[in-house]
Amino acid sequence: MSFDSIRAAIETRFDTNWVTTDKYWENTKVLDSQINDWVRLTIKDDDANNIDLGAKTKRFEGMITVQIFSSENTGHGVSTVYADTITTIFRNKVFSTVVCRVPKIRRIGVKNNWFQ
Repeated sequence: MSFDSIRAAIETRFDTNWVTTDKYWENTKVLDSQINDWVRLTIKDDDANNIDLGAKTKRFEGMITVQIFSSENTGHGVSTVYADTITTIFRNKVFSTVVCRVPKIRRIGVKNNWFQ
């Protein structure tokens, strides 16, 4: 599977299953007038390995990151609900040839008037 087809499979899965807020992909401009909660999906490539002696089968590792941006000073409740929903989209799922593991949640805090 090519990097582009892996990216397309991940983005399609997220696009199909996330309908709660606006969503943006990496390297796309977020509207300056964005006033509602929103999310951004980024895919980071990592190691690639041959997983058989003939070097015909390869494993590409990476990380799917979904940043949640919710309005400042509104608490963390809605962000936690968003995070729970997003983790169920990917947690231990297999689609196309993509295999997902257990997600991690990290709080970033407030930056540029958005709680992440």
